[in-house]
Amino acid sequence: MGQNVTTTSIVVATILTAILIFNDFSAGTGLHTRAYIGITSLLCLLLISLLILKKHETLAHWLLIIFFSAIALVALYLWGINATPGLITIGFVVILTGALLGTKRMLIIVLSLCIGLILIQLIHHYGFYQPDIEHLTQQTSFLDVLAYITVIMSFSLTAWLSMRRSEYALRRARKAEKKLRTQKEVLKLQLAQESAKLRTNQLKEVQQLYSFATLGQNTAATLHELSNHLTILGMDIEGLQGSKKISEALAETQESFAQITAMVKTVRRQLDTYNSEQSIRPYSILKSTLNDIQIQFDARHTLLTCVVDQSLDKKIKARGDPLALRHILSILLKNGLEACSDFPEAQVCARISQTKALIRITISDNGIGIAPEILPNLFSPLASTKPSGLGAGLFIARNLAKTQLQSNLRLHSNGVIDEKRHHLRGATFTLEIPIKSRRAPTPRES
Repeated sequence: MGQNVTTTSIVVATILTAILIFNDFSAGTGLHTRAYIGITSLLCLLLISLLILKKHETLAHWLLIIFFSAIALVALYLWGINATPGLITIGFVVILTGALLGTKRMLIIVLSLCIGLILIQLIHHYGFYQPDIEHLTQQTSFLDVLAYITVIMSFSLTAWLSMRRSEYALRRARKAEKKLRTQKEVLKLQLAQESAKLRTNQLKEVQQLYSFATLGQNTAATLHELSNHLTILGMDIEGLQGSKKISEALAETQESFAQITAMVKTVRRQLDTYNSEQSIRPYSILKSTLNDIQIQFDARHTLLTCVVDQSLDKKIKARGDPLALRHILSILLKNGLEACSDFPEAQVCARISQTKALIRITISDNGIGIAPEILPNLFSPLASTKPSGLGAGLFIARNLAKTQLQSNLRLHSNGVIDEKRHHLRGATFTLEIPIKSRRAPTPRES
């Protein structure tokens, strides 16, 4: 903006100086003082323009303000405080200061101009200099009109440049705001996607850790039983050495070896089928899980029963990960044990039945039931029905049911608890597993 004002001022000063020089030579009187003032002003404006080109814009702006202030004060000093060109130039200086230097520095210039006006009036009042006021009684000329038009055009140019710069800054601010909003939405979407990925990865890690933990527990239980049978085997061997009934000892030894072999095969099968989808027999896995967990129920004096519906085909197959089904059943059975073991006649019942398309397994207990405030988030992480629970069991069980068995795990019914702790009907969870569809025979098989 400063460059535009300076360039315009140079053009105007050049035209006015040329007119003054032409008038002086036409009159044959030689150059007057006003012509020299015009030449000096033109040189000052050229210097300011050079400073702007050299990137010294702040210094150039100050010099430009000082230049026009000096012109205004000199005009008022020579022609009186009421001189219209001087007053108009002062107004132009104020506007130009706000546009080039900002509102903070405008106060300095305004105070300086006010002090200058007071000093000029004091000089005129006490007679140190008498201003030339003949122009007030003289008729105006076209030169005066040209000067006023020049000042008006300078005012208009300054205001236009100032508004243009403000509009440009406003457009840039709006574009920046639009970009920021777009980036905010993109970041919000990316954050949601990354959070979903992180949650999925964390869920997989939790399921993996829980699978390893369950596998380790099953292996430890099997090894414990293996140790017991090895002890029995050792005792049988000792009895074989001193007993006369060798045939009975050999029979017991063979039975122990058969049990050990079965345990080793069970552990090997669990390791081989870990996290793999295959044909499974839910009834066999349920019976195996009940046998493995029976010792925990016996230790807490809780009855564990299994009811097999007449509609069930015990050899019916489903599709999924056998270890995942074992995990789900283990979680539900242990939760039932925790819910009812502290009450008299504690009991957990597993029931398995079959429909045309589903195998339905229900785990029921006669314990405390589930508090109403927990029900909405029962299958969410960190929602636990036990005081010391982590709230991950049912969450993992439902996700394993969905991802590994394509099945549905839900709360079938919930116990009712009154203030006197009567009517403890416990809770019932239902797992519905789709029956494996029979594959149509291929041309070679038919």
